[in-house]
Amino acid sequence: MNLDSAYKTAEITLFAQVSFLSAVTYVRPPALSKDFSVIEATETTATCSAFKGEIGITGLGSPARKVQQFLIRASELSAILALGRPRKGDYIVDTDQNIFAVYAAVSILGSRVWKISAQETADEDLGSIAVAHTSSEDRGDLTTPTSAEDYGPLYF
Repeated sequence: MNLDSAYKTAEITLFAQVSFLSAVTYVRPPALSKDFSVIEATETTATCSAFKGEIGITGLGSPARKVQQFLIRASELSAILALGRPRKGDYIVDTDQNIFAVYAAVSILGSRVWKISAQETADEDLGSIAVAHTSSEDRGDLTTPTSAEDYGPLYF
């Protein structure tokens, strides 16, 4: 038995416990890549089964947020992993519509499973910021054309 087969057995055994799994949606919103050379113009989602790990609380009182650990199979994150590893800016939505902002991710069990740390957030996804340009652009009235130019002094 080699190490890879041990990892595979551990993954199968872990995810066979279906009573402990939760349905979540992993979302990568439209954004620039980390090195700003590639634009991801569309939102990418992956519906996954995840183990919700320990819950910690950050802050005091009503604004306190949950810090949640998620264990998700790499095979279920294939649409996300095709664009790169899980990263800050991505988020996870659970069945109760709680939104968890990803802040760290590490692969475990020989890259078969991802351990993703996320913090509950009240932010909402208000749609794409990368809307396709249309033939009718709204330029607004930010710069109303005038016939007179102001050549006044720049410094006093």
